[in-house]
Amino acid sequence: IRRKYTVEMSEFGIVPGAPISYWVPSTIRNLHSSEYKLDPEAGGADGTPVAVAANGMNTGDNDRFLFKNWEVSDAPPAIPYAKGGSDAWILPRSRIMMNWAGDGSEVARFPGSVVKNEELFGKEGLTWTYAKETGRRFGYFPEGGAFDGKGSMLFPSTVDPWKMMAAVNSTLYHNLFLSLTPERDWQVGDVGRIPWRQELSNVDELERLAKEQYSIMLQNRVHDVVSPYYIAPELVPEDNGDE
Repeated sequence: IRRKYTVEMSEFGIVPGAPISYWVPSTIRNLHSSEYKLDPEAGGADGTPVAVAANGMNTGDNDRFLFKNWEVSDAPPAIPYAKGGSDAWILPRSRIMMNWAGDGSEVARFPGSVVKNEELFGKEGLTWTYAKETGRRFGYFPEGGAFDGKGSMLFPSTVDPWKMMAAVNSTLYHNLFLSLTPERDWQVGDVGRIPWRQELSNVDELERLAKEQYSIMLQNRVHDVVSPYYIAPELVPEDNGDE
C-alpha cells in the first residue's frame, strides 16, 4: 500500500478546479491540458466543447405523468423517459414513459413542473448513472425521448456518440473522473470538465466495439417481460401446428 506521494503544487492547477488529487499519476493529470472538453461551459472551465451536458425536467407530479413501459398501451401519447436511478451502462434499463400529450404542452403547463433544455428532447445521446462504484456508467439513449433532472444526458456534437460512449466507459476515463473528484456522484459539471482526446474521434474500432456491446445486451433483454425491448418468451415453439 502506497502511503506517501510527492507532487509539485503547480501540477494540481492542470486539473480544472485544482483539486488536491495527489494519488493521480502525472500522465493522467496531464491529459487535462487538452484544449477540448466534453462541455466546458457546463463545468465552468475553459476549452472547446465536443458535446452538451444537461439536466432535464421535473414533471411536478410523477404519478400523473410517468408510466411503466408496459402500462402505456391505453394511455395518452408517451415517449421514453430517462430518469436515472438505474444502471445505464451501454443499454440503459429505462422502463419509464412520460405522457407527451400535445407535444408536451400538458406537462409544461402543469403547476410545479419545470421543463429545462426542451430543445434537446428527442435527440440521441448518452445518459449515465449518477452514483456508482465503478466508472462504467454511460449508455446509449436513442432519439425520441426526454430526460429528467436526475437522468442527466450528454449530447455529442462533433463526435460520434458510439465512440464517445466507448471512451468514457473506459478505465482511462474512470481515472480522469477520479482526478476531478474522488466522490462517486458525477454531476453535469463534473462530466463537462472531462477532457476529450481528439485522436479518439478517428478510432473506428471504438464505434464497432460499442455497437457490438449494445447488440449483445439487447439480445439479453428481448426475453425480459418488463423490458421495453421485450419480444417474446425465450422458449417459444417454432411450430404451433394448425392451432
